[in-house]
Amino acid sequence: MAIEGAPDGIFVKDMNSRYVIVNRKFIEYKGAKSGAELLGKSAFDFLPKNLAAAIAAEDQELRSGRSSIDHRPKHVALALDFARPPENLPPGQQSESRR
Repeated sequence: MAIEGAPDGIFVKDMNSRYVIVNRKFIEYKGAKSGAELLGKSAFDFLPKNLAAAIAAEDQELRSGRSSIDHRPKHVALALDFARPPENLPPGQQSESRR
């Protein structure tokens, strides 16, 4: 697949905001061991409900064609930062850093 060689994380979601395609960089970014851990799941599987709802609303807005990703609300950007595993922390301390 052409997206595997991309230097950035790439994903595609279905109409229900579930991941249907993910590349290796996105899998690494999410801290997953394989794409199987992400495929078929949505932000509701990884984030607090209020942040996942904000992402789902943004997905709907993007699908409508009335918005672009360049205008991401601050709370959604925060959700994406929250969803990214902290780097350079030993196992076991990562969850503590999110509290």
